[in-house]
Amino acid sequence: MPATAPPATAPSSLLPAEVASAVANFERGLGDIEERVRRLQRAPWAELCGGLPPLESARLHLMVAYTINTLFYMYLKTQGIPSANHPVLAELERIKGYIRKVRAASQEAEASQRQASLNASAAKRFIVHALGGPSGPDASAGGKASKKAKKDAKAMGERPH
Repeated sequence: MPATAPPATAPSSLLPAEVASAVANFERGLGDIEERVRRLQRAPWAELCGGLPPLESARLHLMVAYTINTLFYMYLKTQGIPSANHPVLAELERIKGYIRKVRAASQEAEASQRQASLNASAAKRFIVHALGGPSGPDASAGGKASKKAKKDAKAMGERPH
């Protein structure tokens, strides 16, 4: 007579309440992960990464690699396979290193972008001030006299003051 397979989950009446709750939470979380993985599998990879900037594409690749390796690690644990010296741990550490590098590059890009924005606004203020803009001596007249003088000087080939 063939043996029947045990049920996928133990009846909650056989487990202590907190263990049954933890198992139920794990099952819900696993279901969420499975659904997200199915969505990733349905879409072509080129379509997922196609329009992303390089840093975002790297983040997506790393997220998928980390997720797959973490799921494999969880599988090893659930099967009772010793994982303390398993190569998956080294792979997870390698991926974490790349995550840190991408995070640092992202922060550097953000800082560079902020600096460029500050430089652009400083350059604008410098030019406006150099041309005798609204904060110059002709502020009350709206700078019209200064602009006219500069325009006249330019027409005569002189350097405006």
